[in-house]
Amino acid sequence: MMLFSKMPRYLQFIVSTLAIMLAIMLLFRVAFIVVYEPVNTHWYELFDAMLLGFRYDARMACIIGLLLFLLANIKPLHPLDAKLGAKIIHVLLWLVSITMVLFYVIDFANYAYLGQRVTASLLNYADDAAISASMVWQTYPVVSLLVGMLILVWLIRWWFVKNYDRCLAIPKTATKTQRIVSSIVAFLLMGWAVFGSANQYPLRWSDAFSFGNDYKASVA
Repeated sequence: MMLFSKMPRYLQFIVSTLAIMLAIMLLFRVAFIVVYEPVNTHWYELFDAMLLGFRYDARMACIIGLLLFLLANIKPLHPLDAKLGAKIIHVLLWLVSITMVLFYVIDFANYAYLGQRVTASLLNYADDAAISASMVWQTYPVVSLLVGMLILVWLIRWWFVKNYDRCLAIPKTATKTQRIVSSIVAFLLMGWAVFGSANQYPLRWSDAFSFGNDYKASVA
């Protein structure tokens, strides 16, 4: 905690935003297990799949983190010190909130209907949007889902904005050395998380199928 408090406030904002994203992703992953857990499956059996899933989540979160890092190093676009940067950040937080909720709702619905997580094959339904829309309306409680999605988007964005306001109130106390060192370390760690592996080969989406178990692959 002391190390975190010595970071420049823009890095505190990035790290805490990533922590929120990872927490939300973990909650959705746990919800997936609770809703779709097969009979006679124990949680401890899913630990390795959960760990791999966390690495996938960390990759996605750190891609956003690197984007925030880039904005913070362009003075007119700084998320905390520039008006334009603040506007961009608030739009970005809206987009992240909407995208996360939309993805997971579609993902859960797709698994309930087809028994598989969302893949690029979902785009095939766009070939005949009218039939696909009719199928969705007949299969799912669309109105209830939309209301739930709006509530979730609002809650997630509220969490992001509360964190942003907290970071905005942090005094600028980091020294130049602390700013440089912490920025380099943060950039390298986020880059490593995007690469996703400690060896020469990057983390691959196909790694989820190495378990030899379709459900564990879905959990990951």
